[in-house]
Amino acid sequence: MDQNAQIQTPETLRFRYKFVRLLGEGSNGKTYLAKDLDSNQYVAIKAFKSKSNEAYKNLELFKREAMTLASITVKGVPKFYQSMFSNDLTEDNYIIQEYIDAPSLQSYLDNQVKFSEYDTLILMEKVARILLELHSQYTPPIIHRDIKPSNILCKRPASEMWENAKLYLIDFGAVANACATSDKSTIAGTIGYMAPEQNFGECLPQSDYYAL
Repeated sequence: MDQNAQIQTPETLRFRYKFVRLLGEGSNGKTYLAKDLDSNQYVAIKAFKSKSNEAYKNLELFKREAMTLASITVKGVPKFYQSMFSNDLTEDNYIIQEYIDAPSLQSYLDNQVKFSEYDTLILMEKVARILLELHSQYTPPIIHRDIKPSNILCKRPASEMWENAKLYLIDFGAVANACATSDKSTIAGTIGYMAPEQNFGECLPQSDYYAL
């Protein structure tokens, strides 16, 4: 049976949104495609649901993600619309953002798409420009901490070159608003991508470029 057929819109959101389907799932929640009944536009709704033993800490990280997204006006980061919190560990904690109808770079890799060296450099430069703004336009710099292909959406019509692709950086669940030693209590990132210092709970803007 199609699991999307079983999706019900949470009661606390029914006044404005209607869930359509599941977009993805991580360690701290699920992201759904939903329709905004007021604007008739589609949005992405991330619902908090921690599966770890550090649920309260993860809820604080979820709130940090919402606060950070609310402050970002960088091109290449989906627009933040609103957040809703119930101050408990239920799934009634949400982040609502612009929906970008595009596959991730990981999806291209999974489908055996081959990137030339030139195309790879083009895509890296596009992501680097997003990171540069996050790192330089905010004090302290906004450090993503989880740069990887699945967190980069790529909108590219089939007939166009990669040079014309639009990239978007998503999933700020590991975001840090501090440099180096200020966040040593939290280790975040993905093994195989994250910089060595992240194993010790440290991060710098350079940590994002290492992952890229």
